[in-house]
Amino acid sequence: MSVKSEAADSAFQLIGLDGAVDAIVDSRGSSGANSPVPTEPEDEPQVGEGAVPTIIVDAPAAGAALTAAAPAADAVPATDPMDVEEAAPAISNYHSFVCMDASENRAGIPFGVVPNAALVAGGVSPAGNKYYAIARGRFIGVFDDSSMYTMAINKVSNPICWCPQTLSGAVTWFNIKRNMGLCEIVV
Repeated sequence: MSVKSEAADSAFQLIGLDGAVDAIVDSRGSSGANSPVPTEPEDEPQVGEGAVPTIIVDAPAAGAALTAAAPAADAVPATDPMDVEEAAPAISNYHSFVCMDASENRAGIPFGVVPNAALVAGGVSPAGNKYYAIARGRFIGVFDDSSMYTMAINKVSNPICWCPQTLSGAVTWFNIKRNMGLCEIVV
């Protein structure tokens, strides 16, 4: 930055940008030049000086009121095929062999719904070596087959499962998760 004139006083600064551009800037704002964009907000009138209070309107509620107040003549008939919404299809499970009956409560059955009652050791042999209890997966339940366990948790983010050594431990764990509301079928 170089000073080209010694006549510059404290009211003005000489600014050089990489030696290519020199500009004089009024450091006090007394140059008299008007900018089209205001740099400071104008003083707002006080409440007692004739200011109009701002009314904040709840946009969703206002939209609903406008929709309800619209004349019926503007409405499109419900028989228009573009406006008729189809009913959502029933939730189908990833696997076709799951039980969709919430009143069923035997272990060994893959459930596509959360059972209404506590699970009991139904068709699963208590003489097995390892059991698989799944509370969050493609289907839920208690099994003694590792392939059922693999299918139930395959590509499920954060499955909830446990593999105890006893059938009573697996059934008890599953019933605790069901009572806690943690049973979930991921489609």
